[in-house]
Amino acid sequence: MILISKQIFSNFILFFIVISSYFEFRGCISHTYEFESMRPLKVINPFGWDISVKCLLKTDDFKHILAGRIIIGRGRINGRDVGTGMEIEVKSGDAFDIDASSEAVVEITNKGQSIVVAECILGNFARELAILKNTNIDM
Repeated sequence: MILISKQIFSNFILFFIVISSYFEFRGCISHTYEFESMRPLKVINPFGWDISVKCLLKTDDFKHILAGRIIIGRGRINGRDVGTGMEIEVKSGDAFDIDASSEAVVEITNKGQSIVVAECILGNFARELAILKNTNIDM
């Protein structure tokens, strides 16, 4: 029986994800979050390593305030540390770079009146983000 360390296995899985994402857009890891008005939502990095995510926001309203706070780990939005609390004004079409530490947990609250949808893609997929900007996300 061959024993493989957790680190080697994690690196192999990450390599597989990156390669499959490179060859086919549908193969990349993406997730859609719906932030309802005044309902906190916990967002978790399920991976055992730090990640970078690109998110595109859609909403029916002109602008919203999203409030976030780190519960576990570390996180940054567009290079700004989230820490114990952060508020950011967003509008439809905004794109964000989000960095999260291994197994980080952040709580996000939409302080606006309507739903904010965030379509997020793991990694640096500029082409895919451009595709998302030209795609309607059903709300």
